[in-house]
Amino acid sequence: MKKTELYGNLLVLFTTIIYGVNTPVMKTVLPEWIDGWALSTVRQVFAAVAFWITSFFLPPEKIQKKHLLYMIGGGFFGLAMNQIPYALGLTLSSPVDSSILRSSTPIVVIILALLIYKQKVSARLVFSVLLGISGAVLIILLGGNAQGGRPHLGGNLLVVLSILSYSFYLVLIKPVAGQYHVVHIMKWMFLSAAVITLPFSYTHIAAARAFGAGTDWSVIVRILYSCVFATYIAYMVNVEALKYITPTRESLYSYLQPVVATAVAVMLGQDKLSWIDPVALLLIFASFYLLTFRKPAKAQTGKKSRAT
Repeated sequence: MKKTELYGNLLVLFTTIIYGVNTPVMKTVLPEWIDGWALSTVRQVFAAVAFWITSFFLPPEKIQKKHLLYMIGGGFFGLAMNQIPYALGLTLSSPVDSSILRSSTPIVVIILALLIYKQKVSARLVFSVLLGISGAVLIILLGGNAQGGRPHLGGNLLVVLSILSYSFYLVLIKPVAGQYHVVHIMKWMFLSAAVITLPFSYTHIAAARAFGAGTDWSVIVRILYSCVFATYIAYMVNVEALKYITPTRESLYSYLQPVVATAVAVMLGQDKLSWIDPVALLLIFASFYLLTFRKPAKAQTGKKSRAT
């Protein structure tokens, strides 16, 4: 592994830990103190302001119009349609189920890359995808039931919507990731996301108990963790990592998120493991392994390496 690749992998490992902790942290404030709409928009507005302030200390860069469209698209798919469904889904689901579903992100990224590069669909590919889908379906349909609790179907479907959107964002933003400083990319992404979501969320923000007179300051600290670490720092580091590794490699680290999220959630007493969780995670990981370590034909080796 080259030093640049090692650096990119270390960056993603850092953000993976941040995201893994963020899931149970968000669960402690949703929906009692703040709802999903409000929390997601607060994160986006906070990060937009933070990135624009940071950009004033950097050399200005002229953004090409076509690249600006990529960044606006990244704000929609990577932020608005990622964070809001995920926060709403987490309200109705559990930290463990949500994080395991998140681990299917690499499969979706690979499928999108295959479609974009128009590669042949083999029987192995179909089997691999079906294997991953079966793991996700286990969580979607049975999540919550195995523990004797209420089913998480509605929440899990919202998490799936979030995964689809975020996976498309990873592929979409790759062409501009190395063209500009990461702060200039992020400032436009978060500004566009805030502009999109704020008209729908301002009433939710105003009604949030977290910002009322009787708020608990520990709640503010947890919201700040989500804003500063899981949004401002993590998104900036993720785009920086895409300069050195592929979207598929970056999405691979989502398999560590359930480990971190489960450990924190169990310690906080938010959740407990059922037989479904390790089985679903194993199916999803097996799917990714078969997709990633397939042996391409010699004539198509170069083409397939670019896709992954």
